[in-house]
Amino acid sequence: MKKIYLLLIGIILLTGCFETDFNFKTVVKPSGAVVRETRIDGRGAHLFKAPQDGHWQVKTNVTKGGQSILADTYYHVYAVGRFDKGEQIGSDYQYDAEKQFQDISDEERRNFIQLGIVEPFEQNIYSKNFIQVVRHRGLFTSEYEYQEVFQNKNVIELLLNDIKKEVIREQSVSLPVRPSILNDITIFAEKNEETKESAEESGKEKNEDKAEAEKTKTEKVEEEVAEAPTGDMPVEAQKSPVTLEGQLLSSSAVESIARERMESEVLSKFRFYSEVTLPGKIISTNGDSIVGNTVVWKFSMSDFKPEHSRFVLKAASSMIEWTTIILLVVLLLVILFGISYFRVNPSKSGTSKRRRS
Repeated sequence: MKKIYLLLIGIILLTGCFETDFNFKTVVKPSGAVVRETRIDGRGAHLFKAPQDGHWQVKTNVTKGGQSILADTYYHVYAVGRFDKGEQIGSDYQYDAEKQFQDISDEERRNFIQLGIVEPFEQNIYSKNFIQVVRHRGLFTSEYEYQEVFQNKNVIELLLNDIKKEVIREQSVSLPVRPSILNDITIFAEKNEETKESAEESGKEKNEDKAEAEKTKTEKVEEEVAEAPTGDMPVEAQKSPVTLEGQLLSSSAVESIARERMESEVLSKFRFYSEVTLPGKIISTNGDSIVGNTVVWKFSMSDFKPEHSRFVLKAASSMIEWTTIILLVVLLLVILFGISYFRVNPSKSGTSKRRRS
C-alpha cells in the first residue's frame, strides 16, 4: 500500500536527495508589460510544474552527478514568459500535486479528512506562488506596485504530522544486547554491591577505592551493550525501548522535536532567490537589498510565516513621465510663441480680419 502522505513526503523526507534552488528574475517595463525568467534546479526540480500557458517558452534537461549511493540525477527547468499586462502572469512555482491524487486509497482519503482536508485534494493541498503587478498612471508620474506571495496550503500540516510519527517510531527502537554481556552485567553488579557493603562495614578507604574501580568497570560493560550488534539473542533482550532519558516523550516534546527537524532538515533545503526590476526609483520594499532599481530577496521555505504557510515579496517604485512633461512643455511654448507673435504684429491680425470681411 502506498504511503498516506504522498504530497511531500515522497519528495523531501530524504531531503538530502531533493535539495532544490528556485531563481526568479522579473523586469517590469514602463508600459506595464512584464518579462519573467524562472529557473528551477536540483534533484527535486522535476516534481514542480513548468509554466503551462502560451506566454511561456520552456526548456528542460537532466544532468548526472558523480555520486553512486544517492540518487544523483539533477533536473533543470528554464522558462521565459512575456506578458503585456501584469495580471496575465500565472504561477511559475507550483508543486505537481494533481497526479498524486489520481488513485489514492480509501484509507488515505480518510486520513486526509481526519486532518481537516476536504476534497478535491488537488485544490486544497498545494505549494505555489501568486504574482500581481499594478501600474498607477498619473499626469506627471506613474507608480508601480509588485507583490508576489508564495503560499503553502495544508502542506506543512501533512509534513509535520508525518515527522511526528517518525519521531514516535524512533522511540521504540530496540536495544540490541548479547546474552553473554547481560551475564557480565549481572556478575559485576553483584560484585559491586558486595564491595559497597564491605566498605560500609569496615569503613576502610581501600575498600572504597575498590568499589569505585568495580563501578567504573561496570559502566564500561554497559557502554559495550549499547554498541553491541544484534546477533542471535532471546526476544526478551530486544524489548528495551531506547527513549529520551529512559522515558517516553511527551506530546509537546514530540511536537518540538518534529518542528525543529522539519525546519532544519527539510524546509531549509528549498532555497529561493528573486530579483525584481521596476521602472523609476524604488520607494518602498521588504527586500533584502536594493541595487539601482532592482530589489533582491534571498530566503528558504523555513522563512515562511506564520507557521511556514506564506512568504510575501513587496516592492513599489515611482517614475517621472518625461514624455508627457516634454509634450506639455512643447505645447506651452507653441502657445506662448503664438501669443507673442500676434502682439508684436497686430497689423497682420487686422489685415486678416479685413480680408475676411
